[in-house]
Amino acid sequence: MNDLDYGNARLAVRRSRLLTGDRLVGLLDLGFEGLVAALSDSPLGPDLREALLRFEGLRMIQEALRRHLGRSLTDAVSFYEGEARRDLELLASRWDLQNLVTLLRGQARRVAPDELVSLMIPTATLDEAALRELAEAPGLRAAIERMVVWGLPSPSGARRLLEAWRDYERHDDVARLEHRLVELAAQALDTAMHDHHLDDVLARPLRLAVDLRQLMTALRLFDAFSQGDIASVSGPHRFADLPGGYLDSAALRAAIERPNLEEAVAALTTAAADHPFLPFLHQLLDHRSLERLHAELEAWILTDTVARARHADPLSLAVPVGYVFAKEAEHRNLRLVAAAVTGRLDRTEALSHLIH
Repeated sequence: MNDLDYGNARLAVRRSRLLTGDRLVGLLDLGFEGLVAALSDSPLGPDLREALLRFEGLRMIQEALRRHLGRSLTDAVSFYEGEARRDLELLASRWDLQNLVTLLRGQARRVAPDELVSLMIPTATLDEAALRELAEAPGLRAAIERMVVWGLPSPSGARRLLEAWRDYERHDDVARLEHRLVELAAQALDTAMHDHHLDDVLARPLRLAVDLRQLMTALRLFDAFSQGDIASVSGPHRFADLPGGYLDSAALRAAIERPNLEEAVAALTTAAADHPFLPFLHQLLDHRSLERLHAELEAWILTDTVARARHADPLSLAVPVGYVFAKEAEHRNLRLVAAAVTGRLDRTEALSHLIH
């Protein structure tokens, strides 16, 4: 038995129990009570019963989904040891960064701890207790100090994050602090990807995640500049050259300095002719919604990764990578189903956004 056999066998069983296809679509017609009953008989059951003790309605289902995804991702990594586990922990680092960005924004806006925790996904690095401790910190400074003590976003980046905090105190601009946090996390990820010599099935989604963050930051800057909200898209605290992705940062910077969106997309088409995001950028010219673009690219990364993992070596890390992204797709789908069943989202619209 090799180092992957045990974990791959465990996840193969879990993969077979994912709510997909007709089983997923059928949930839309059950009504709220029927949905709760169906989910109670699924692997989500323990998390749902725990959430029932504190919440009701849509909020209860969302809390169960949040906890269940965190538990599932943590379990998936825990089934492996050695280099395999080290490499899979990089998948969890995506959520760690998202959690820390959410934390900075929430602390800066003085969001209530319970609400802030509800927006974050627990991981092996930042479990439920750690997220709550950060959310309950008496202010942004205290939260940053705890992150530094815990070596976040990475041991090497913690000291530089503290330096970024001093810059924040001078400028009182949380965007600058967030900007630096994302830079430090990207640098740590890029170093790890080079040191670990990752297989493409794992490296590709990590690089695409960097590209997505870089692209959306650039387009939001372009939009703010076009609306006259900022004087320039340039500046070290506005646009970062994040390492680790496929997109060329210089080409992206040059593109968003163009006078209109059509010319910006044309410049990117020339500079990154084979990048998989380009078809979505061309569609952006029609619908003009950055929110829609972000959602479509997130969904595409999930489906692309699951499909590639399905056709990769079944005795490799493709199994846990495929499971993790399939589980994230299930999480996304069930949030849509819950919103539709509780009347927060039109059924037809929910169907159109489900990931199959």
